[in-house]
Amino acid sequence: ILQQAWPFVGQYLEKLLVETIAPAIRASSIHLQTLNFTKVNLGEKVAMSDTMIMDAIASHLVLPNRLTIPLVADLHVAQLRSPLPRVNISKNIVRIHLLEAEDLTAKDTVIKGLIDGKSDPYAVLRVGTQIFTSHHVDNNLNPQWREMYEWFNLRDVPSGSVHLRLEWLSLMSSADRLSEVIQKNQNLTAKTADPPSAAILAVYLDQAYELPVKDDDRAFPLGSLTIPLSRLLESHELTLDQWFHLENPGLASRLYAKIVLRVLWLSDDASPTTPSPPPSGSGSGLDQGEITSNQNSTGPGGQTKPLPSRPQNTTPDPEFATQGVLRIHLVEAQNLIAKDNFMGGMVKGKSDPYVKIRVAGITFRSHTIKENLNPVWNELYEVILTQLPGQEIQFELFDKDIDQDDFLGRFKLNLRDIISAQFNDTWYTLNDVKSGRVHLVMEWLPRVTDLPRLEQVLQYQSQQSYQNKVVPSAAVLFVYVERAHGLPLKKNGKEPKAGVEITLKNVSYKTKICERSTSPRWDEACHFLVRDPRDETFTVKLSHSWGQTLGSLTVLLREVLSEPGLMLDKWFSLDGALPESQILLRVTLK
Repeated sequence: ILQQAWPFVGQYLEKLLVETIAPAIRASSIHLQTLNFTKVNLGEKVAMSDTMIMDAIASHLVLPNRLTIPLVADLHVAQLRSPLPRVNISKNIVRIHLLEAEDLTAKDTVIKGLIDGKSDPYAVLRVGTQIFTSHHVDNNLNPQWREMYEWFNLRDVPSGSVHLRLEWLSLMSSADRLSEVIQKNQNLTAKTADPPSAAILAVYLDQAYELPVKDDDRAFPLGSLTIPLSRLLESHELTLDQWFHLENPGLASRLYAKIVLRVLWLSDDASPTTPSPPPSGSGSGLDQGEITSNQNSTGPGGQTKPLPSRPQNTTPDPEFATQGVLRIHLVEAQNLIAKDNFMGGMVKGKSDPYVKIRVAGITFRSHTIKENLNPVWNELYEVILTQLPGQEIQFELFDKDIDQDDFLGRFKLNLRDIISAQFNDTWYTLNDVKSGRVHLVMEWLPRVTDLPRLEQVLQYQSQQSYQNKVVPSAAVLFVYVERAHGLPLKKNGKEPKAGVEITLKNVSYKTKICERSTSPRWDEACHFLVRDPRDETFTVKLSHSWGQTLGSLTVLLREVLSEPGLMLDKWFSLDGALPESQILLRVTLK
């Protein structure tokens, strides 16, 4: 089309130059009254590349590119050519954070396309006549740039979307909030070496006076000027509009300039804390200033392919939070055998008994009772168990000695029998010894989400007292760690190897460490015994290989108590990280 229209473009430009631009230039100065365009030749063929054409179009669209003809005296021509965006109207500053991309197409194929490879992507951003090029990320279809929140579909490819964060910055003519802006910018993490700008500086050069006269064509300095920005901070409306004396030239050499500083302020209300989901509409009915995007991208065969989006809820295994609690009350023993004999066994002594309890890979050990064949322990143990067939609970009694402990007997219980009975208060005979029996109270506590029962349980628990100082649990906390999103980069700019540590009081659980990613996925579950969920909290801490902190959060269990079904399932924002840093958790109390 451009090739066919090229002759008409030449005719239009020739008419514009001869009939409009030339008269305007001649009228602007007496020294240019003879200016004329005698010949305009753009050639018979289009000789411009796509880039040149876009630059030409952009140069006419961008506000500062204009021909200025002063009609009155004492007019700042430079300021008219490059006006500073005014405050409180739509001409402010746009800051673009290039964050990431998803599901890009693979261009580096192997074995002549038989095996799909990956790509080494980089991004090119064009704003008016300015072009910014990001660094490239090796071998990655989901690259993270973090160079400087909205999702934009990529056109002309089967799949892919880019995650940007757009900030509309107001211009403040006061330095009252400059320190706050600088502090906010320093907290931002990006691969660029410097933090975002805190202000914009505009310099309008109007005219010079009494500059030195040059005697030849050699390069010759005509003077210089140094102005500390601190001087601007002390001036009215952060502006200097005056004559400035130049350094080094003649004594009368001066330069008239207007220098304006504006602080770049991002309102807290305008800064989103979570990334927007990919657009779900075709862009119809948008207000002014919104950005349109297609919902689906076209895949092979013309079929539409849904854009990738972050899930809003977790998808744990069906077995999640199905465990129950086994409570073991070790009460006492009777008629144990005596192992501490004297005078070669002629004088019978006693024993110093203790008990070892093994269940599901966990071992509990009672305290030792000195010289007693009928000890009373009154100790309580609790363990969270999954109902698997064939599980057993092993009990072994020993006599504590200085050198080697002596065996006092053993017995086993089948977990299935305890679950069926729910409650069992029984004496059990010791095996492999002549005498001895043990008194146990066994309870299998099923899971319920009945909040009114909590007060009853807590009141009952407070009345119980055990020798080993254990307070019976009132609930079980189940936590499912699915994934995180938008984690900060390491200090060296690389993606982190993230792990999660969950802590309730002095008990903690650590997930696996994921491969390098700012959006890692774990799909791991853990559980904790809770004494009183009304006043307990648990913490979640993310770190790079258990070193550099990537963010954390604290969850109050009373918040879970107020939720339907005693469950929270959502994205949680992380403290000490990026504004978009979040983790997807399911938190359940039973």
